[in-house]
Amino acid sequence: MKKDTRDNHLPFILFLNSTTRTLIFSDGHNDEGNYPDIIAFLIVFLMTALVAAGVRNSVIFNNALNIVNALVWVFIVVAGLVYANWWNWTGDRFLPMGWPGVSKDLL
Repeated sequence: MKKDTRDNHLPFILFLNSTTRTLIFSDGHNDEGNYPDIIAFLIVFLMTALVAAGVRNSVIFNNALNIVNALVWVFIVVAGLVYANWWNWTGDRFLPMGWPGVSKDLL
């Protein structure tokens, strides 16, 4: 069996499994993972610029993202309530065997 000489170059290689070594030191250019990830680069560049701009700008950006996140959650809940079939929650359709049926399936 041919020994891979690339394993001798860096001491941290000892801590990597064979899959990670293959991904880091791959010689092939035919698989999908060999193109640069432009979106990830832009996100990292944007976040670095925000941190470099100062804490105040970072806090404003963080608050804006939190507001967007909260609005998405509200949209999902409202859309679920609009499209819910309320007939499923009435009478014998919701928990037809009661809570004992739920606890029996949990055990």
